Amino acid sequence: YYVNSDTGNDSNDGSEGSPVATITQAFTLIDAIEATDAGPHEVIITNDAVYNEGYLGFQPLLAVPTIVYIMGLTGSNGLPVVTPTIQGSGSSVQTRALLAGRGWIINNIKFTDWIIFPSNGIIEQRSHGYSDPTVVKNCIFTNITGSCFTVDLGSSDNGPYRVEQSVFHNIMCPTSSETAPI
Repeated sequence: YYVNSDTGNDSNDGSEGSPVATITQAFTLIDAIEATDAGPHEVIITNDAVYNEGYLGFQPLLAVPTIVYIMGLTGSNGLPVVTPTIQGSGSSVQTRALLAGRGWIINNIKFTDWIIFPSNGIIEQRSHGYSDPTVVKNCIFTNITGSCFTVDLGSSDNGPYRVEQSVFHNIMCPTSSETAPI
């Protein structure tokens, strides 16, 4: 599913020639077919735009074991062509940007201006009992108050995260929180 806030429209089908305008709509399209197709599904953002969206993967709540790759567009060499931004409010506490499942790959996305509720994270992994890690690759985390990663749904099994070639800048963990910054 292709996303482009400049040329897309949420009434489109999300194909390369007919992108949707929001990441939320791409997840809604995945939600509509996941009963018959568990994926993997790709959400490819094709512009450098700022997306003021949160609760991705939670609203709608994607079923287990839907596998999603969410990424900024890359070239044939695998290197980033664009780096889209998923931006928080910067002024009020929010719960999460993305509720991911194990095996998901988040590639080439910038997360900025998030103030995360204690015990939550920018990216929260749903513990599904799969051994595949949630992969965070070539991402940028900047101006974050709270945790960048955490496990959700009350699980004591933190499961694996694999973080590769990502940048962390200006990450603050409030002293009243028991969460770690990463």
